[in-house]
Amino acid sequence: PNGRRIPLEFLLLHKCRYISGVLQPISFHEGLTRWAIVMPKLEKGVELFKLVSHRGFLLEFEARSFMKQLIETLLACHKVGVLHRDVKEENLLIDFRNKSLKLIDFGSGAILKEGPYTDFDGTRVYSPPEWIRWQRYRGKPAEVWSLGILLFSMVCGDVPFKRESQIGVTGPRFDRLLSRQCRQLILACLQIEPNRRPSLKEMLRHPWIADPSISANAPSALPDREEDDYDSDG
Repeated sequence: PNGRRIPLEFLLLHKCRYISGVLQPISFHEGLTRWAIVMPKLEKGVELFKLVSHRGFLLEFEARSFMKQLIETLLACHKVGVLHRDVKEENLLIDFRNKSLKLIDFGSGAILKEGPYTDFDGTRVYSPPEWIRWQRYRGKPAEVWSLGILLFSMVCGDVPFKRESQIGVTGPRFDRLLSRQCRQLILACLQIEPNRRPSLKEMLRHPWIADPSISANAPSALPDREEDDYDSDG
């Protein structure tokens, strides 16, 4: 009524209102100087970040379940024209009642487009190398990069790159013995060249995601010293 525009985050959440993997707001409120979103509190839930920090790392079958749910949620967001742009452990809630994953915080999100973005408000250690090099990126490949960072963090206990200067220069160092398929998926997502990364649908078809027996039988020990095929030159 006063002509003020609603924040983009409200619009994005409204577009995602039928997506089960997105935590749905209870209400929106307009104050004198700012807007507020009232979100529900999970009675038996925790941030994925806190879960990984407490446990040290997740076993592959646990990480696979969460990753599969997240990919399906992100695909649903794309269908309604939404790009989250800040996928990380702190923005994922785990509901212990049914082991479901909920995506939260669309404050860095955007309307999905095919062309490049020239702004980035997400978390720096999750930022793709193309943003660091050229200050521009395409939404979908950048999101897949962030999924590679996330998966590494889940199964290894921390992000692979601590500083922006490491992104696109050095490959991830695996400090745990993981299944070959898990390492392959992480490295595929962390390809320097955006066009070489898999799409979300291709990730769902990857053996590590598609075949639950792989993650269920994955090792849990120190790494061997074999070299991983990491392409730092694109």
